[in-house]
Amino acid sequence: MSQPLFSSVTLDDPKGIKCSTMFREVYNGMELNDDRAQLVNERGGEFKAGVRELLARLSAVGKMFNITHQIEQLIALNFQTGCSPSGMSAEDYRKLWPTSVVQPVEYAGRLDLPLLVDTTIPLNRLVVLNHNVVEHINLLSCRDMVNAPCHASGAMCTRYIAWVQTHRWLGRKVADVRKEMAADEVGLVIVEGLHLPGQCESLLRKQGVDIPGSRCGEAYAPCVDWFDDVRPRVCASLVEYANAFYGSASRGTTVVPVTW
Repeated sequence: MSQPLFSSVTLDDPKGIKCSTMFREVYNGMELNDDRAQLVNERGGEFKAGVRELLARLSAVGKMFNITHQIEQLIALNFQTGCSPSGMSAEDYRKLWPTSVVQPVEYAGRLDLPLLVDTTIPLNRLVVLNHNVVEHINLLSCRDMVNAPCHASGAMCTRYIAWVQTHRWLGRKVADVRKEMAADEVGLVIVEGLHLPGQCESLLRKQGVDIPGSRCGEAYAPCVDWFDDVRPRVCASLVEYANAFYGSASRGTTVVPVTW
């Protein structure tokens, strides 16, 4: 008879006891009155389904990504001198970022590129730090169509790690892509797209990247490319035009907040 590969942890085991203690703390902290407690009991099916889903999500083990190289890329580009409010040392900037991050399981195979984003750096400074991006559009005229990621408190994330893809919609119109995104992803916005030259040069040498989360007027979306040019550039793509060498970039709605 085959033996199980592992033994299941139950609420009688030390880890299970710890879990039940945490549940007790939450339940007691809710201070439910008699009527509300009865409603929870009557909705036992929903309760068990919700707990099952939560346990499955919290116990899922995602892939670990080491982002040390990307941190060093930013420092080599002097990101620490351009960040708000008045810059900092390379060592202090390095300490802001974790050296590794865990990818959400649901993003595996879809959003596999961790992108470090620092929104404390003004756009006009960001283009200089990212290999002196050539501006073919007025960046200040770009408008985001996507809400910025926030902390649980509601405060806007100023630095974060986004889970990104750039190839899924290669050769597709931005207008169509905006309609096809999954519920858990949004188009990259201009400040995120401008981080690509500093971290993804080899990618931009092969393809251009449309930024569908922002717009330049009604008919255009910003895009970033490099190809064989000396410097990367930011320009605009017609949202109703498909270019075989450009693809829209998206990120997951879940990001890794780094600092306030």
